[in-house]
Amino acid sequence: MSKIKKHIKLLIPLAVLLVASVVGVLAYLTATDTADNAIRIGSNDVEIVEDFDPPDELLPNTSFHKDVKIKNTGESPCYIRVKVKFTDMDIGKYCTLDINKKWVLKDDGYYYYPDLVDSEEITESLFTTVEIGDAPEEAIKDFDIIVYAESVQIIGDSQAGYEETWELYQKNKDN
Repeated sequence: MSKIKKHIKLLIPLAVLLVASVVGVLAYLTATDTADNAIRIGSNDVEIVEDFDPPDELLPNTSFHKDVKIKNTGESPCYIRVKVKFTDMDIGKYCTLDINKKWVLKDDGYYYYPDLVDSEEITESLFTTVEIGDAPEEAIKDFDIIVYAESVQIIGDSQAGYEETWELYQKNKDN
């Protein structure tokens, strides 16, 4: 009997140690923690800012003032692109715009502003003057110049330039 008691006295601490080890391992493997991360989506929006002095009369070989800029009215820095169209293509053939060299015309017909535009900042002028060339009188009639602007938010840490950012935008848009 004494041998059994000795074995029991040895087995009890070993059993306690074994149970404590199993409980400890299970506690370690099932430990959890939570963290609340507030993620806020930035917004980007643009507004066309125009200073326009319409002429009293449209005549051949004349020009008029039309200063077009784009303002970032959103919360996030963004890149901006603009497309310009004439409502009357006949007169559009005879008109030229003094496009600012800062803006880059790409094959897709958009003018790209290569600098990042921060919130509430305004780009340099896209153009300031509209010149009507040597157009026949029948081609000259009232027309509008449509300015369409788009913006895209910067990518992550803003290391990407305007071309890469717009390419990624287009790729995601197409998918």
